[in-house]
Amino acid sequence: LHVYDLGGAELQHLPVGRLNNVDLRQGVPWAGAHLDLAAATNRTDQTITLFRIEADGRAVHLAGDAIASGLTEPYGLCLYFAPREETLYLFANDKDGRYRQWRLTPAEADPERVAAELLREFRLDSQPEGCVVDDARAVLYLGEENQGLWRASADPQAPFEPRLLDRTGDGRLVADVEGMS
Repeated sequence: LHVYDLGGAELQHLPVGRLNNVDLRQGVPWAGAHLDLAAATNRTDQTITLFRIEADGRAVHLAGDAIASGLTEPYGLCLYFAPREETLYLFANDKDGRYRQWRLTPAEADPERVAAELLREFRLDSQPEGCVVDDARAVLYLGEENQGLWRASADPQAPFEPRLLDRTGDGRLVADVEGMS
């Protein structure tokens, strides 16, 4: 993980593996305080790697809090903060089209640590990569590299019923659909 300032100067480098699709959320209510958290898929050990972001912008690798992804080739990732329930969720995908969604909470034994509970799994027909969530509307946008851009509910209780917003080829998109923000 490379951390840069807004002028493009590298501030920090953490050699923690082959990371992909970093996302972050700031000010997440966490054990009576607030947490700034970054997450990325780690293709070196098939985990989700987590980082706490300090007030000075420094990233701290939460090595003991890595999430076993259960994915063969973890690829894309995005976070979702549900404001009404003040709950943080994480989506990660695999090159085979699978997505997994976890709820992230303070660990019972140590609220400074992150616990992850797998809530649901769904899939696209081919390789996805980037995703992003509109937190206020609980909408998950999924990029499927050779197909297009999908929209679905980010609510873990909702059925996965994706709606194609635009497709590659005859739409406005050109393959590969990659990172999104």
